[in-house]
Amino acid sequence: MLVRSLVWATLGGICFAVAIGLTWTIAHVTTALSASSDDRLETDASGWYGVAVVSGGDASMPAQLNYDYTLQDDLAVLSFDLPAGVTQIVVGSLDIFCWEVLPDGARGEDLWTMDAGTYRHLKIPAALVPTGGRVTCNLPPRIRTASFTTTATVFYNDPRPDLTSTGGGVFLPIELSLNNRDGPYDIAASNKAILGDAILLRPGGNVTVRFHSMQMGEVRDWYILVIGVLVGFGAAMIIEAFRPLIERIGR
Repeated sequence: MLVRSLVWATLGGICFAVAIGLTWTIAHVTTALSASSDDRLETDASGWYGVAVVSGGDASMPAQLNYDYTLQDDLAVLSFDLPAGVTQIVVGSLDIFCWEVLPDGARGEDLWTMDAGTYRHLKIPAALVPTGGRVTCNLPPRIRTASFTTTATVFYNDPRPDLTSTGGGVFLPIELSLNNRDGPYDIAASNKAILGDAILLRPGGNVTVRFHSMQMGEVRDWYILVIGVLVGFGAAMIIEAFRPLIERIGR
């Protein structure tokens, strides 16, 4: 009888332990990325995009950048709509590859690249410089988990790349737009940014965006259901473990 009670108590304890582990998984919150200080940008480099658009002419016209990524995607997509005069794009990632998008939407030529330190300089095709146009890039996603359903990403208009070996130029402001295919998002922090329907990042400006995943919200709901079942089973097993003792006391 003692062995039987110990078995039931052990099984009940396992159910409670698993339920506690699942609860911690869905309730745990990590420190979100900060967009207000450069040192955090450096230490959390895996969670931010450093991008610069360089023009050889007018520096007042912003470049437009659309960010597209969901948790189901293997790669993030950065789509640039460039004003006339842009000569290069600089990205703080050596894993990025970019190509020109033709007016009919077809894929054009790949952009010539030159790496300098941690930066990849992407030269705009000569035919595209006088008129401007669209460039699309793929790169591994830069995200950090903030909670079970939320990720955080910093977008940084990075004015630090050295342009002396790539023809010089001036850094443009970037107008950032974000997709919400995976769920809503909100702005957690910003620096040198103008917030609106699109986010205008001046050179040196950055913004922290929290993306809330509807898919992970559904997974969390299933976890809550499983936790409830485990707690119920665990309670029943603990009661069964102590039932002989309770019956003996009742006599």
